[in-house]
Amino acid sequence: SFYVMNNIPEFVSEIWKGKERVLSQKMIVGQPAWPTPMLAANMQYVIFHPSWGMPDGIKAKELAPRLKQASSSGFDFFDQLFGGGGGGSGGARVIQAYKLQVYYNGRPVDPNSVNWNTADISRYSFTQPPGPDNPLGLVKFRFPNRHDVYMHDTPERALFGQTNHALSHGCMRVGEPRRTAEVILQEDKGYSPDKVGELWNSGADVTLSKPVPVYLVYFTPRVNEDARPDTPGN
Repeated sequence: SFYVMNNIPEFVSEIWKGKERVLSQKMIVGQPAWPTPMLAANMQYVIFHPSWGMPDGIKAKELAPRLKQASSSGFDFFDQLFGGGGGGSGGARVIQAYKLQVYYNGRPVDPNSVNWNTADISRYSFTQPPGPDNPLGLVKFRFPNRHDVYMHDTPERALFGQTNHALSHGCMRVGEPRRTAEVILQEDKGYSPDKVGELWNSGADVTLSKPVPVYLVYFTPRVNEDARPDTPGN
């Protein structure tokens, strides 16, 4: 009776309790090249101040070419953006610009010590620690699934003002992340908004007592509460 429904083409995330829509909010979904999948899974965790581990797809398709280009040229737009010079190879400056921590077989690695032109990037992992620039923002809603997609906050709040919300790499950025946490944790734990505020400010991992069903669906025509056709986006 309590579940989350994310309608991909509508760019809308909803939380339902019985026949009541408790929350409806704008949502950013995957780009056409990185589509958000349709699936059903159970939300098990609400993670405040999450770190971000770069997925293999982004690592191979986006980071690796930038590292090789920067390492080869020794100069790229990151030099212009961050002032250039400042130590390290071009590849290392790319990593520093993204504020990434690099690991090899689970051990920290100095990015300046790696030849990114020849390195097998699949053997390295890249993590961005919690902070104001973290792409997950201040909260992550995790429902384990084979596509490794989830819902999360974002520091890029201006994107919700755009018409097109197909902008992510498959995960869903929600317009009201704190309210989402309040609704879910009030239902599951009985937490007050003040309690959620404490977690929001301090950070914590919360395991839900009862998994919350999450449905990622693709409905174009819908019927609203008055049984009239409801155009997605309205």
